[in-house]
Amino acid sequence: MALSNTLVLALALFQPNSGATKGYVAVPLNTQSGLPTLQASVSGKPVTLILDLGGYKGIALTTAALAKLNVAYDTRVESWRNSEGKVFTAKLFAAPNVKIGDQSVGSVDGIEYSTTVQGVDGYVGFAVLRNFTLVLDYPHSELRIYPSASTSAEKECGANNPISFEVVSGVVQSKVVTDSGDLIFQWDTGASENVLRPSAVNLNPDTELSSHIFTRFSIGTRDFGRTRIPLREFVAPNVDGVLGTEFFGSKMVCLNFGKKTATIR
Repeated sequence: MALSNTLVLALALFQPNSGATKGYVAVPLNTQSGLPTLQASVSGKPVTLILDLGGYKGIALTTAALAKLNVAYDTRVESWRNSEGKVFTAKLFAAPNVKIGDQSVGSVDGIEYSTTVQGVDGYVGFAVLRNFTLVLDYPHSELRIYPSASTSAEKECGANNPISFEVVSGVVQSKVVTDSGDLIFQWDTGASENVLRPSAVNLNPDTELSSHIFTRFSIGTRDFGRTRIPLREFVAPNVDGVLGTEFFGSKMVCLNFGKKTATIR
């Protein structure tokens, strides 16, 4: 029996760890609301969060969610402005032991948040997401979280013809070459729709047109061809347009924040 137990233990010790072998943590994504949402936890208590690349804080939680969680408010408040220019003030807090799926991200600074998305407790934002290389696999409803310097992610995403992006005041943005000229678009996974500032295509902000159609829409070396984007004047961020789930929702998007490169497949 002793020899048998020893063999069983040895086999168990040499079984490959699936997470280590894969090199990433897989988290299911749900896009039924038009936004990518995932299951996370704060001190072991579950929350449903939007994967929001446009959210500048590490985490944001609703007042109702905060009442159920072990978080400590501090004395600070913060003011922020939405895309329509409205100014809001919210309390700040520290959320301990935060996990995105099985990926631990430690203690995270957060902000109180209001959302109209049913069943959503807040968002996980740029201040956390930037620490990893991410694969947003919309067709397979999965987020894959790689270490920031992972070579496995490069193999999955493809190293050829990467798209360069910049981070300006917490906004992830890149150049898009169109038949209307070169434009700057934010990549915002927390937006359900795309939007274009009318003045970016020489239209009056009060135009009665509801959308603009590009015949060329090139990001990096790939031309996505005929692309219709709704028109709406907005105050922030300082970009020509925003790409959201309407654009990304049928694609696999890889983001390497260390190298500031991306791929879209």
